[in-house]
Amino acid sequence: MSRGPATVSQLAEPFGMTFAAVLQHLQTLEACGLIRSEKIGRVRTCRIEPGGLAPLADWITERRIPAERHLDRLGQILAETDQLSPKVRDQEKDEQR
Repeated sequence: MSRGPATVSQLAEPFGMTFAAVLQHLQTLEACGLIRSEKIGRVRTCRIEPGGLAPLADWITERRIPAERHLDRLGQILAETDQLSPKVRDQEKDEQR
């Protein structure tokens, strides 16, 4: 489908699956809004829905900034830990025991 519309038969051809199994997968993708299909006569043709991944991209964007902040803070903590002198690290280890 990345090259353009394709029939269910064309999509099923390279896989070791039954036509019905491929059709079931395609129906799931269509229900999720990732593809669109239309049936003309006995032939069902599928195509990628251009905006289908937009909700996923939005979800990732919403979570990226807070995750980056957490990772930046973790990097700062690790850098501070690396800068501690061996003597201070030994003292901390003794206190934890």
